[in-house]
Amino acid sequence: GAVMAAALQTAPAADSAAPSPPPPPAVTAATPLVGAAVLLPFGAAHDPPGASGMAWVYGRLLEEELREALAGSAATTRVRVGRFDTEVTLLAPPGTAAADLDRFQTVVDARRVDGAALERVQADLVRQLRFEEGAPVRTFEEERAALIFDGRWGASLQGRRAELETLGAADVERWRSTPRDEAAVWAVVAPPGSPLARPQRPDSGQTAAGAPRTRAWSEGRHERLDRPITNAWVTVDAPVRADLDPTVLDLYVRHLEEVLSPTPPDPGLYSADVELLHAPEGPVLSITAAVTPEAAERWARRLEAAVLLEDLESWRDERQFAWLRRRFRNAWLAREASPDRAAARVARDLRAGRSPRVPLEATQALDAGDLDVLTDAIGPTRVLIYGPVLDPPADPPEAPPRS
Repeated sequence: GAVMAAALQTAPAADSAAPSPPPPPAVTAATPLVGAAVLLPFGAAHDPPGASGMAWVYGRLLEEELREALAGSAATTRVRVGRFDTEVTLLAPPGTAAADLDRFQTVVDARRVDGAALERVQADLVRQLRFEEGAPVRTFEEERAALIFDGRWGASLQGRRAELETLGAADVERWRSTPRDEAAVWAVVAPPGSPLARPQRPDSGQTAAGAPRTRAWSEGRHERLDRPITNAWVTVDAPVRADLDPTVLDLYVRHLEEVLSPTPPDPGLYSADVELLHAPEGPVLSITAAVTPEAAERWARRLEAAVLLEDLESWRDERQFAWLRRRFRNAWLAREASPDRAAARVARDLRAGRSPRVPLEATQALDAGDLDVLTDAIGPTRVLIYGPVLDPPADPPEAPPRS
């Protein structure tokens, strides 16, 4: 609770691609860092026909321009291009935060594209795609995207090499200036007393009235693709109803992250990630695991059981739930100790029509009854196993009796 959030959601306009945060006043004396974030209302799903990878190219251009604009400052930035939006964050020291934020906004608002910078970015991306062409991990990601999004919004965030090579500065400028249905959303997180903080009293983050009860899909699917590779990937994806309290969803994600880190480690698991995707009809929870081929079917069953809440009866025990809630709260506070991450979360709260959540208040409002709400909100799963089809290892033979 030591950090105040000052945030602005821009009103939709004829050209809502241009975010317009309030002009920051000068910072006086503040020791904690200042974070800012903007959610731009376009991502890979908005790539024009025949120009796949446009959003990815723009994101890399933005990274380069921000690096140049903030040269000499201790501020750092990050650009994440998603399928439906682009998240840009700033982390700045207090002494230069106002000036850094001003330069940050100027670059994000810019329409002009430097032709030389575009050529450098294109050359790097083309080399990367040429190296990755035909790689199993890239093919798996395309199959995963097709499974989740039914091929509606492109198969690859990075685009196709042949289409990337033809993009020109005028193409990127025209795409960047295209009017969008949604507005950009800005958020700034600063210490109390900072001129950058415009305090407001947030609620605990309940869903805004009238939020849709839609899900990204209504039918599940299981696919098994036999490929001659040395390991296997498993993805289990589930749609979540759009009106679910985001704190309950975040608690669920935290639980799944713990499920994917068994103690002792599972010898059949190489790595696993939990990702929350933001589709137009509602969030999608996506788990991807790299496993040994022999363990693929077992891990697919394990992940699906976890996603469908088959092992969450412990939540109904008051002491067990209090322990889970405490771990979740501590993980949330640790993650948002970096104010740029807090600002990104505040921006998503605002875009969903909610007041920014306060972690301590939002977690304290959770109770074991949320399990029933969560169970009702999770839709049918889609499962993909990608890799060689091998039989699981047989049980070892019994040792002969010792004489």
